[in-house]
Amino acid sequence: KKVRYRGLAKNTARLTMLASIANMFIGNCFEIRNKVSFV
Repeated sequence: KKVRYRGLAKNTARLTMLASIANMFIGNCFEIRNKVSFV
Protein backbone atom coordinates (compact mmCIF):
# COMPACT_ATOMS: atom_id res chain seq x y z
CA LYS A 1 0.00 0.00 0.00
CA LYS A 2 2.77 2.42 0.89
CA VAL A 3 4.46 1.85 -2.46
CA ARG A 4 1.14 2.36 -4.26
CA TYR A 5 0.52 5.66 -2.49
CA ARG A 6 4.05 6.79 -3.33
CA GLY A 7 3.45 5.93 -7.00
CA LEU A 8 0.17 7.85 -6.97
CA ALA A 9 1.86 10.88 -5.40
CA LYS A 10 4.58 10.76 -8.05
CA ASN A 11 2.00 10.45 -10.83
CA THR A 12 -0.10 13.33 -9.46
CA ALA A 13 2.98 15.55 -9.12
CA ARG A 14 4.00 14.69 -12.67
CA LEU A 15 0.47 15.41 -13.94
CA THR A 16 0.33 18.76 -12.13
CA MET A 17 3.74 19.70 -13.56
CA LEU A 18 2.62 18.74 -17.09
CA ALA A 19 -0.65 20.62 -16.63
CA SER A 20 1.16 23.78 -15.45
CA ILE A 21 3.61 23.57 -18.37
CA ALA A 22 0.71 23.06 -20.80
CA ASN A 23 -1.12 26.05 -19.31
CA MET A 24 2.04 28.15 -19.70
CA PHE A 25 2.37 27.15 -23.37
CA ILE A 26 -1.34 27.83 -24.00
CA GLY A 27 -1.09 31.22 -22.28
CA ASN A 28 1.97 32.15 -24.36
CA CYS A 29 0.18 31.08 -27.56
CA PHE A 30 -2.85 33.23 -26.68
CA GLU A 31 -0.61 36.20 -25.81
CA ILE A 32 1.28 35.92 -29.11
CA ARG A 33 -2.01 35.56 -31.02
CA ASN A 34 -3.45 38.66 -29.32
CA LYS A 35 -0.30 40.68 -30.04
CA VAL A 36 -0.36 39.64 -33.70
CA SER A 37 -4.08 40.42 -34.02
CA PHE A 38 -3.64 43.84 -32.34
CA VAL A 39 -0.66 44.69 -34.55
